[in-house]
Amino acid sequence: MPLFAALLQDERGKDEFSTENQIKNHERLQQDINQYADTIRNLATQAQKFVDEKRPLWEHINVRQAQIEKLYAGLQDLCKERRKRLDETLQLYELHREIDDLLQWIADKELVAGSQEPGQDYEHVQMLIERFLQFARDTENIGLDRVANANDACDHLIATGHSDAPTVALWKDSLNEAWENLLELIDTRMQMLEASRMLHKFFHDCRDCLSRILEKNHSIPEDLGRDSSSVGALKRKHQNFLKDIEAIGQQVVQIERDALELRDAYAGDRAIEIGAREAEVQKAWRQLRAVCDARSMRLGDTSDLFRFMIMVRDLLLWMNEVKREMTSQERPKDVSGVELLMNNHQSLKAEIDAREENFNACISLGRDLLNRKHYASSEIEKKLIKLTTERAEMMRRWEDRWEYLQLILEVYQFARDAAVAESWLMAQEPYLVSKEYGRNLEETIKLIKKHEAFEKSANAQEERFLALEKLTTFELKEMQRRDMEEVERRALSGPSGDVRRGT
Repeated sequence: MPLFAALLQDERGKDEFSTENQIKNHERLQQDINQYADTIRNLATQAQKFVDEKRPLWEHINVRQAQIEKLYAGLQDLCKERRKRLDETLQLYELHREIDDLLQWIADKELVAGSQEPGQDYEHVQMLIERFLQFARDTENIGLDRVANANDACDHLIATGHSDAPTVALWKDSLNEAWENLLELIDTRMQMLEASRMLHKFFHDCRDCLSRILEKNHSIPEDLGRDSSSVGALKRKHQNFLKDIEAIGQQVVQIERDALELRDAYAGDRAIEIGAREAEVQKAWRQLRAVCDARSMRLGDTSDLFRFMIMVRDLLLWMNEVKREMTSQERPKDVSGVELLMNNHQSLKAEIDAREENFNACISLGRDLLNRKHYASSEIEKKLIKLTTERAEMMRRWEDRWEYLQLILEVYQFARDAAVAESWLMAQEPYLVSKEYGRNLEETIKLIKKHEAFEKSANAQEERFLALEKLTTFELKEMQRRDMEEVERRALSGPSGDVRRGT
């Protein structure tokens, strides 16, 4: 019974290759067994003939034929059972090979995912992230399919009642655990790279921000302009510059936010370095803002300076014109001419009064610049002194001119009144020297009445003549001047009449 012995043995192949050889041997054995099918069928035909013909030993032959057919059927069953065991063993080895290969693949991926390389700088860590993202995508895409296929194979063997189903279940659990560990390791590595990217990005942003601040610092000009127009252009340019650096200010704010988050995530030297980089950026930004503020203030001061200078120039030119007008007028010939000049002079005073606000605004601006410690304070102070001096001189000239016009008005009025009085006297002289006394009483009475009328008229002219006797202001001033000269002359002369010499 060598066939039964071969089929009853439960020896498994040591590996997939030996199991495949066993299957090949079993297939040859199966072929040998199948070859006996015709022989057994022929024997059955012959045995049936013996039974039908009732030949000798037909009963014994019938029993033996039944035993042979039973043994052959048992042999067939054993062959199928053996093939099933061999197939299960081969499936087990194939699954084991796939799982081992997959576990080795996972182990190889774990070497990459378990790297602790943080990157040397921002560009390097960016490159590491890009490569690792590609690695993670490829690993997940390939791994999901392979693990799913392996799980399906395990589930199939377990569902079909594989004799080693418990072992297959353990393999499945080990595989899934290894796969989950790999995914977790990939996620951890990604988080570490992202944290490293944030740190290096922070350092990169700090360097970039410092570079931009330094560039802006160097681009701030020193020119303050030559006139109001150029200062206005520089102020507009500076305003555009301030708008440009607003982006840097936003970058500084973002750096401060990033530093706050990073300080919570790091400790020790890293935290100190983060704080130092942040402080360096903040200091540079404050310095840039201070320079910009100083530039804005200086441009504003320069604009105010030119505005002040223009106001001073215009007022000085106007005062020169006023003084020229006051000194260039012709000498009047009569009272009406003086009155015309006085009216013009009062109009000039109205114009001067109208300029009062201009003077006040100019002086107020100048004093404000001095209070602000303007860089051109010395020049501003000189201009203020010149402006106030010229203004005082203008007012003095106006007063002198007005006093002069009043004096000559009084003189011309005296001359006019004197001329009128003289004309009146000359008109009365023929009457006074007349020798006519009347030829009769009636004419004499008429002449007396006429003389009484003359006396009344003369009495009416008395106030005019008395007014003419009063000294004019011009004469009084002239007398005062002569008296002063006399006093000075006497003060300078000694008792002997010599000029006193100083000791």
